[in-house]
Amino acid sequence: MIRNDQPFDGRLPTEEEVAAEFEEPIALVRSSPGEWKRLFGRQGADGFLCHVGVTYAEGRELRGVVQTSRPAPPAATSGSFLTPEGELSVFLTNAGILRHGAVDGSAFATTRATVVLDGQPQDVPAVSHGGCTSAEVTRGALTVIVTGPDAYWDVLSDVMLRRRAA
Repeated sequence: MIRNDQPFDGRLPTEEEVAAEFEEPIALVRSSPGEWKRLFGRQGADGFLCHVGVTYAEGRELRGVVQTSRPAPPAATSGSFLTPEGELSVFLTNAGILRHGAVDGSAFATTRATVVLDGQPQDVPAVSHGGCTSAEVTRGALTVIVTGPDAYWDVLSDVMLRRRAA
């Protein structure tokens, strides 16, 4: 269990505050439908923000997740590591596609997918299961994992690295 001894004031950080803390560009879907809402999630190690996940939802329906990761600093006593297999398992569970918890990664089909990062298409290895796909691309030290239903893949997989406003 992860414990945080800091009191929670009920206020969630804004997109700009998350970007300022992350200090690196955050991957976003280039052009999501207007009815999709963005929700920002954060994961860290030793107080260092390693991952920013942007969840896209329409009403109560989960449409996809775009995760941006950076490595923990060398002084960190623990690391944080995300994989397309892990992200797909979480997505399938959260979307209600899997009714009985996470699926073992061995159930995933290995395939290829195209992810467009900043206008540059990249054909990359991917995993799929239950009509959903997860694929990873890298840019320098950043890793981007796109996960979502195949029906929305063309929208979800066209991502841009958004830099923090000055």
